[in-house]
Amino acid sequence: GLCDTSDILVILHLLLNEYPEVAMQLDFSGDLAMHHLARQLWRLEREWTARVQQEETKSNLVPLRPYANTLPCFITIMKCTEAVLKPLGNARALCQEKGSVGTLLPLHAGCLNGVSFDIIHSLLEGFSEAA
Repeated sequence: GLCDTSDILVILHLLLNEYPEVAMQLDFSGDLAMHHLARQLWRLEREWTARVQQEETKSNLVPLRPYANTLPCFITIMKCTEAVLKPLGNARALCQEKGSVGTLLPLHAGCLNGVSFDIIHSLLEGFSEAA
């Protein structure tokens, strides 16, 4: 399915285990891996949510819990975000990186995507002004 991304998560973990520095390097446009991943995952979420809405509309069924079918997508988004944020730790310089599109600090991406308290705490230690 559109958000059947368990393979993506496995590949992401393999990449970060072998090359953890990938998560901590800025590209030529000023983005961390976290910025690229966040934009792609949010695109995927929008597409998947739209598909779920279309399927529910076609079936003429009113779900007991609207969007309950999107839960696997949100869990994958959270796990992928954790994977790229964890290596940042509390490195102040990295925690201040806004990215090249709008302003998306690592702390904001973590909060928006429901990452663990430990990661949020670490990002806050790195750049408490982001709160």
